[in-house]
Amino acid sequence: MRPFRFSIGLLLALLLLLGAVQAMGCQSLSVAEEPPRSTPEQPLWSDEALREHLRFFNGPDVEGRATGTSGYAMAASYVAARMAEFELQPVLAGTAQIVYPTPINEIRASLFTFADAESDTLFYPGVDFLPDGRSDSGRVEIHTLMMGPGSPAEAATALQQPGTALLIPTHAATTDSLAALRRAGAQAVLVVGALAPRPAPRPVYGLMVMQILPETAMRLMRTSRTNLMAQLSRDTRVARRLQRSVRLRVETQALPVTGALNVLSYAPGKHPARARELVIVCTDLDAVGTFAGVPTLDAAHLGTGTAAMLEVARQYAYFARFATVPERTLLFVVFSGAQLGDAGLRAYLNQPLWALDQTKAVVYVGLDSAHEPAVRDLLASYDLPLFAVAPPPDTLAAAGLFLLPDRRPPRRRTIRSRDEEPFRDDPPRLSDLIDAGVVSARLMAEATHALLLREAVEGPLVPVAVDSLRIPDAKQ
Repeated sequence: MRPFRFSIGLLLALLLLLGAVQAMGCQSLSVAEEPPRSTPEQPLWSDEALREHLRFFNGPDVEGRATGTSGYAMAASYVAARMAEFELQPVLAGTAQIVYPTPINEIRASLFTFADAESDTLFYPGVDFLPDGRSDSGRVEIHTLMMGPGSPAEAATALQQPGTALLIPTHAATTDSLAALRRAGAQAVLVVGALAPRPAPRPVYGLMVMQILPETAMRLMRTSRTNLMAQLSRDTRVARRLQRSVRLRVETQALPVTGALNVLSYAPGKHPARARELVIVCTDLDAVGTFAGVPTLDAAHLGTGTAAMLEVARQYAYFARFATVPERTLLFVVFSGAQLGDAGLRAYLNQPLWALDQTKAVVYVGLDSAHEPAVRDLLASYDLPLFAVAPPPDTLAAAGLFLLPDRRPPRRRTIRSRDEEPFRDDPPRLSDLIDAGVVSARLMAEATHALLLREAVEGPLVPVAVDSLRIPDAKQ
């Protein structure tokens, strides 16, 4: 066998090649920079997580998130699973979901026709009329309308006549006034104004209540808008005989007890003394959903408050691993029943899981300005201060509520003002609303965090305006 021999040239070539490979490797390899770490002073909000929450809250599985439905139960289970993922503590052993009883008046079906001996004119729910959530079941044929906002006593005599109904403007249709009209003998009330789904815990028993557009009322009475509004604003009620009868039918199911869900988990406080004190961080998740068979799209109730609260909960669960926050215990709560007179909040206040005299504040995320006075008065009756984190202005609330009725049956569209239409032919795309919702939720999360930082020190909480914070653009 011939011995293997190295040549000086071959050895030099191998050494040069090895050096080149090492040089190339050193240039391509570098120590990765440590990713930025979220701190109480500079939290890192996740737009991806916010988008995931909003997509689920508005997906097909939750079916509109109406209180007491299986769809809302799906949304509540999602929230509970996220809280468990953050390693928050459930309020009860093994579960963060608490069932409470609440009444609900479900609108099952409705019919509104304009009839004579020759033909019927069929009006469409969500297009021309919409049952009110305070309506009771019933069927009536109307021949005479009493118009005007006068007192119930003024209409008592006329209401004793069969086939007589009341025509009143929206601002006069309070629950107390409807109950007074029923006591005066009214069987049916037509409320003239924009169509707005109004869930209710219980009906005004014995009274059918139907919302109709001004254009629908004009067709019933064969009059102009000017005359209609003038008659509705009279000081006394005036009877008007219809040329054709109106057939009205409403089918409801008044459920005196329905199981609804609240979701509650907490982050224990770190201070040896103030840990016994509680700060409630809450929001609501329920929406109108499908009302009286008419689907809705409510841009102001996409679940942005819940998405923001989940991000705050995630951050504080993380901070608790290495920082001395929170000093007071934080109870994160998602309420149902906000559309039913704040039923979920009332249920908690009636059976609190923490001593109310040790509850220092209620931070309500996503509470709009129209709803705030009712919540503030409710909490004030329990001596609890409210700190509302309202949705940012000019984001989602301006889009409003959209009725999405099934308009497949051919019909001649009546002429109406776009400013007064209850629905639009071009509602915004859900994807666009979710994009805006991510920005809104991140702003509210930042405002909530800025507010909660003040609970880590002694002294009262100080409200923080959402629009006073400088937040990076969503695309950054």
